[in-house]
Amino acid sequence: MAPKRKKRGGTRAGSGKTVDEHPAPNPRVATRREHREEARRRKDAAYRSTGRRRLMRRGVAIGIVVGVVAFGAAYVVTKEQESHRLEDEASRLATAAGCTDVRDVPSSGEGHLAPGETTTYARHPATSGIHDQAPLPPDPQIYKDLVPEQNAVHNLEHGYVLLYYRAGEDAALPPDVIVALSDLAEAESKVILAPSFDLEADTSLALAAWNRLQRCPSTVTAAQALGIAESFVERFRGGGEAPEPSAP
Repeated sequence: MAPKRKKRGGTRAGSGKTVDEHPAPNPRVATRREHREEARRRKDAAYRSTGRRRLMRRGVAIGIVVGVVAFGAAYVVTKEQESHRLEDEASRLATAAGCTDVRDVPSSGEGHLAPGETTTYARHPATSGIHDQAPLPPDPQIYKDLVPEQNAVHNLEHGYVLLYYRAGEDAALPPDVIVALSDLAEAESKVILAPSFDLEADTSLALAAWNRLQRCPSTVTAAQALGIAESFVERFRGGGEAPEPSAP
C-alpha cells in the first residue's frame, strides 16, 4: 500500500507553528521586478517618442519635397504663360508697326576662319556662317560704331541676340527707339545693340539670332520696338538653334 502524502500547511511537528502554504514574497525580489518593469516602460515610451519624431521628420521632408515640386511646376507654367503672352503681344505689335514675322533663315554653315582670313555674307544681317575665332566681348553691349559682322556671328553662335539699327539720315531708326532698345540691352545679358549700313532698304531695325531674323521699318515706335525685342530675346537668347548657347 502506497504511503499517504502529507498535507501542506498545518502545524510543524514539535514547533507548534503553523506552516504557511504560500510564503510571503521577498521585498528585494519585488523591488528588482518593479525596477525592471519601470525600465521597460521607459524604454517603450522612448521608442514610441522616437518613432513619432521620425514620422514627423519624414512628414516634414515629404511636405518640403511636395512644396518644391509644386512651386517648380507652378513656376514653369507661369513662365510659359508669360512667354506666350509676350509672343502674342509682340505679334500684335509687329503687325501694327509693319514689321515682318520672325523668319527661319536657311543656315549658311558654321565654323571658324583661319587667323588673318576674312569673309563676306550674302545676307545682312548674317544669322549664321563661318566666322571669326573671337566673338565680340560681353561688354560693352551698346555700340555707337559698326561692329565687325564676322565677330558678331560668333556671338550668335553663343546664343546672343543682335539688335541692328539703320544709321545715317535715310530711313534711320528714330532716336527715342534707339534709347528704348539701349535700355533693354543694358538690362539683359547676351543682347547687343549696334548700328549698321547694310540693312535692306525697307529695314531700319533688324533683330537677329542664329537662323532667326525679324525686320521692322523706320515707322516703328519705341513702345512697339521694345515689346517686339523683349519677346525676341525671351524666345531666342541662349537657345533656339544656336550651336553653343551656353558659351559666354
